[in-house]
Amino acid sequence: TEIGQSSQLSVAVSNVGSQSLTISEVSVVSGSFIASTSATSASAGGSLIVSVTYNPSSAGVETGVLTIKTNDPTQPSVSINLQGTGLIAPLPQIALSTNTINYAETLAGTSSTLVFVIENTGVGSLVVDSLAVEGPFSAPFISTTIQASGSQTVVITFSPAVAGTFDGRVLVFSNASTDPLVVVLTATASAPVTTPPETSIPAEPALLGD
Repeated sequence: TEIGQSSQLSVAVSNVGSQSLTISEVSVVSGSFIASTSATSASAGGSLIVSVTYNPSSAGVETGVLTIKTNDPTQPSVSINLQGTGLIAPLPQIALSTNTINYAETLAGTSSTLVFVIENTGVGSLVVDSLAVEGPFSAPFISTTIQASGSQTVVITFSPAVAGTFDGRVLVFSNASTDPLVVVLTATASAPVTTPPETSIPAEPALLGD
């Protein structure tokens, strides 16, 4: 069972006597095993279920003992040996195709786009929770799962309203790191070239001869 996950097995306790069977205690000697019962009594010929859940917190083999105490006069206590193995979950690994993006000069009032790629170089599923974009840049909302050896292309749009030099960042949040990965953005916007209106000079009227 992977660390952080759980698995469950059940034991059927049957009453083969002629009187009602009552469970007074169910216990497990181990911190990774938890026992529970579907009921505390079973009529003659009936049965009940004792479930044991294994939730490992570390890698390796663990053992425990399940003890069931009842009102059975000949066998008041029954013990069952337990064993489970904790496994390290396969981990994702995030990588970016670049950590800087430089835009070509862009006219104010227009936009230009560039891309980068998020890659999963690990063996577990990479969950990209969100992107945070700073500055006059934008990106579509992304919340996706990238399988091992997979990738996701992200389009970043630069949309300057005025001329100038701009800096920004894209922060990529995922389950592969407690801190986001960062792509640094730089761009320059220029003012549109304006052409002055043309003026025309009216021609002088021609003089007619006498």
